[in-house]
Amino acid sequence: MIVFLKDLFENKIDIKKFIIYLLFIFLILFPFNVKSYSYIILICFLLVLLLYNKKHNIKLVMGYILFVFITIFVIENFHEENVSKILYNDIFNPQIEEKINKILASDKSYYRMNNLNYPTKIVNKIYSSNYFTTNIYSSTYNNYYLNFVRNVFGGSVADYNYFLVSGNNNLLFNSYMGVKYLYSKMELKQGYIKFDDNIYLNENYYPLIYANSNIVSQNDFEKYKYPYSNELLMKNVVSNKNSNNNINKFDIKKINLDYTLTYNDGVKIKKLDEGYLLTVEDTGKLELNLNQKLINKILFIILEGLEKNSCSYDNINMTINDVSNILTCKTWPYDNKNNTFKFVISEDNLDKLTINLTKGTYKITNISTFVLDYEDFKNWKEDIKPFNITSFNSSLIKGNITIDNPSYLVTSIPYDKGFKVVVNNKEVSYENINNGFLGIYLEKGNYDVEITYKSPWLNIGKLLSFIGIISFITIVLIERKNKIKK
Repeated sequence: MIVFLKDLFENKIDIKKFIIYLLFIFLILFPFNVKSYSYIILICFLLVLLLYNKKHNIKLVMGYILFVFITIFVIENFHEENVSKILYNDIFNPQIEEKINKILASDKSYYRMNNLNYPTKIVNKIYSSNYFTTNIYSSTYNNYYLNFVRNVFGGSVADYNYFLVSGNNNLLFNSYMGVKYLYSKMELKQGYIKFDDNIYLNENYYPLIYANSNIVSQNDFEKYKYPYSNELLMKNVVSNKNSNNNINKFDIKKINLDYTLTYNDGVKIKKLDEGYLLTVEDTGKLELNLNQKLINKILFIILEGLEKNSCSYDNINMTINDVSNILTCKTWPYDNKNNTFKFVISEDNLDKLTINLTKGTYKITNISTFVLDYEDFKNWKEDIKPFNITSFNSSLIKGNITIDNPSYLVTSIPYDKGFKVVVNNKEVSYENINNGFLGIYLEKGNYDVEITYKSPWLNIGKLLSFIGIISFITIVLIERKNKIKK
């Protein structure tokens, strides 16, 4: 800004050409959702430049700049929606932290725990050194884990950013990832036991490390889509070895869900040649009564073909029985790519679907529904054998296991290149299994296993930092020496 003003006052800028350039920028910005007062400021700036071109009045330009600063300050502060103290205190409620730490202190075993109270707001909140979670939002994210969550396992996405992974109430995902406890003000139903105020125990959580001899090849796995892929992942190990298990029979069954629309508030429904178009002017609510109750079942609902709305409408958000999906709007810079809404609804006695929608249009080209008997789901773990963990911290896990058949030691630790695996005092290689996690193939036998992690390129990073410091000190000393000579 200072350089621009200096060149302007010294007549080094061709104002007419500069105005043409600004008009060109204006045309580029016009299709985007730019705030209206930004155009007013730009137009006023063009007028000031034209006046300056004739009058060469420096005070005019400086006065305009001061006016712009004050105007932006006032407008933004009037419209700024800061977090209220009530909301902040609810998000970071010390009583929640106390309850979570109480669980962590009483159960010292190796597991994950999720807080579902404003999950996108506390995504990187860590309550203790032994608090492990499925959540992450970081510029140094693990690409294997992100791809697994978004594209391999799938499920509902209530995150407004593709790279933000927050907790949810998906029973299958939480079980697979070893989420033993959850804090939730929302009632969690089938598969979860409430044993304290808003604290739930997941009855079906998997060990974070276990042995499984059932193998499905990567090629065979890729033949099946969601939700069948979930069943394959939870009952088998997906690797580059040949399949040794029958994968033609699934507990998950596709169904035609029979229902009756009993309530509609604010939703215009239009039948298309392929699917439906739902239009909501403000907020909408639908209630569907199931003509046949789903008792002791897990229901999967898949809505395909959703399209982004204009950001003047904002993101679209659909919630079915407390399971939410969001699709970010067209010009939102952090596209969450959630064009297929997936809902996993786990209730003991499901007879009604309550659907809440935010403002926008919902184009749905295809609807698929599947069910899984809860008793079948509970049996998915019958072939796995837990790993006996004797000690662990943030970078080391030690334990032992006896394996009766050639098996994979399966972990839900995201695969990376910085691991070192020692089995019976000998370093062994490890693999990327289940499309994103660390795994070790072991023959029949008794094993003591130690897994350690050291960040890749850590030593090179330290060396480069050291070189940078030495270079900086050298430059400072040389410049000081040159000044003394002068």
